Amino acid sequence: MQSLPLFPLGTVLLPTGRLPLQIFEPRYVQLLQDLAAMPVDERVLGIVAIRRGHEVGEGQASELHEVGCVARVEHITIAAPGTERRLGVMLTGERPFALHAIDGISEKPYTVGNVAFLDDDGRVDPGLLADLAEVHRTYLETLGAEPLHVSSDPAMAAYDAAEKSLLTLQDKQRLLETRNASERVTSVIAMLRRETALVRKFGAVPRQSPPGESGLN
Repeated sequence: MQSLPLFPLGTVLLPTGRLPLQIFEPRYVQLLQDLAAMPVDERVLGIVAIRRGHEVGEGQASELHEVGCVARVEHITIAAPGTERRLGVMLTGERPFALHAIDGISEKPYTVGNVAFLDDDGRVDPGLLADLAEVHRTYLETLGAEPLHVSSDPAMAAYDAAEKSLLTLQDKQRLLETRNASERVTSVIAMLRRETALVRKFGAVPRQSPPGESGLN
């Protein structure tokens, strides 16, 4: 079991995903300042989706999902002097973790969790990976979007395809909680076929933020 500072959000970050954020809430500004003071290879935090509640305000995230994603801090930018105290940060998802408990004795203003990092069976049949790439290509064509390369790494392919698609929070959380890479790929193929069919039928996608859009906290 390890301690990990947590950043509850109304979104799911998956391994391979990139998440830009604009931070203004004091406790999370403090979190980033603490991370900036650490060696570069130790600048990690946990992104965990909110099951009940909302992002901003003390105690507003009343219930969290039990599986989140370790995020590495790629870089931090500070607002110009004289402007609102705000930090920009770019995060990259690395690996899933299980949240076992909230650290009740931490004196930090932000939440710290007791977590265990999760591994899984990363084997996937090459034919299934080829199916994923083809289904993802068709999905993007149906949306009228530019083609995007999907990772050929069996353990990361499903995550990468999902991050480069407009899937729901529930879909992404399900993938994050799946410990078998082959099952993840099969699930993403089904999700993308579902979404492609919906776009073809209704000519539109559900209203949601595009992948990679900045959030405010």
